[in-house]
Amino acid sequence: MPSMPALGGFIFYGLSTLSDKKVQCFIDGFNLYHAIHDLKLNHLKWVNLKALTNIFLQRSEFLSEVHYFSAIAHHRGVDSISRHTTYLDALKAHGITVHLGNFKKKSMSCRNCGNNWKTHEEKESDVNLAIQLVHQAHIDGFDKAYVLTADSDLLPPMRLIKQIFPNKEIHVLFPPSRKTYTSELQSIGRYTVIKQKHMVKCLLPEECYYNGNRITRPVCYTPPP
Repeated sequence: MPSMPALGGFIFYGLSTLSDKKVQCFIDGFNLYHAIHDLKLNHLKWVNLKALTNIFLQRSEFLSEVHYFSAIAHHRGVDSISRHTTYLDALKAHGITVHLGNFKKKSMSCRNCGNNWKTHEEKESDVNLAIQLVHQAHIDGFDKAYVLTADSDLLPPMRLIKQIFPNKEIHVLFPPSRKTYTSELQSIGRYTVIKQKHMVKCLLPEECYYNGNRITRPVCYTPPP
């Protein structure tokens, strides 16, 4: 039985049958975040990633798991950290598996003026996604993987899966607002560009609960009237 459509911000899933393709989705969190940020539509940052994935499923496909890869920028302000952790809890409340990397300090210098400074670079998320993607293919966790990214650094694990598991499908979901999409990612399998209209239909509810705690949508993510 195929998944049922979204209703009022919630998703109802039917039971799979033996003929259904088992699907997992792997989401490059920062790639998606920066694409939404470029749209200058903050309310779309409160997107329900399970509902969004479900839009693109075919009738014979059953969504078994959504993996979200990101990292908390502890060097940012308290408000930024609070918004991010609140969103992560809201995703968990909707059955999404969250995998966290880290930010690490990085020394930078200017060759022209000789100035030195410290910055922070996000680490591990791409590697975590690649490892989980190959791992789930190896344990037969999916028949088809949707990979939401525009980062060509994720091509090697996708190519490896196509080589070792030729019967498994990979479908790339490109984030919105990107100006170009690499031909390499387009050639890995089927691909779809996520549009603003898709995300508008898939926002998380204003309130939900995780581990008995109430989660409230940040005010800056409130949809326009």
